[in-house]
Amino acid sequence: LDDDGRLRVAMQGRVWHDRAPLRDGSFRMTCVMEYLSAEGTVTKTLRLDHRRSFREGQMRDELLSASEDGLDVLDRERRSAEAAPVSGFPKRWSLDESLAPPVPFLDDPTGPYRIQPLSDGIADGTRFRYAPGARSDDRRTAEGVLELDPADGLPRRHTFTPRPLPKMIRALVTTVRYGRLDGLAKPESSESIGEGGFLFIKRRFRVRMTYYDWDLAPAAPDTGQR
Repeated sequence: LDDDGRLRVAMQGRVWHDRAPLRDGSFRMTCVMEYLSAEGTVTKTLRLDHRRSFREGQMRDELLSASEDGLDVLDRERRSAEAAPVSGFPKRWSLDESLAPPVPFLDDPTGPYRIQPLSDGIADGTRFRYAPGARSDDRRTAEGVLELDPADGLPRRHTFTPRPLPKMIRALVTTVRYGRLDGLAKPESSESIGEGGFLFIKRRFRVRMTYYDWDLAPAAPDTGQR
């Protein structure tokens, strides 16, 4: 295998992704979205609390509470979620996926990615930059930097920009920090900074996600974890 292939194989089946869950179980997730003025002042705050459960490779998302500037908006947000279109693998990233992204070259193993090690004198051999290759066609891709923990070779930090961007989003960068659970790399928190809008209307936003109360089934004894 080349360097790209070795990195993929070393992490395959060891990094959590909601769309392809590795085990049955559940976790809680809190999302805090802040809308910002041009000066960076928070003008509105939306807080959502979810519970996600997984069984036989299928995810069920339950919105437990929702508030906007302290006011209950649970019914509104549930109606909005029910009206959202559902598709298997769209060409454009959704905003939800961009807030807690997978590692793209693991999510799409046949994707046209180039993976290059970075050496900055601080984390030599543990940081890699990935980007779509020349023949990416019209499929959705991404670019970013992945920082690995030298102790287990799994991600501890992932900075990500989706291509193409979600609808009505002009700029978006997400950084995910990972923890560990029974040999599995799982997201602990993320922060996204973005800008969106329509025509001349611009809106800056910041989204912070936290993941907690993980309860996953034990790893099968024949997983072949490396």
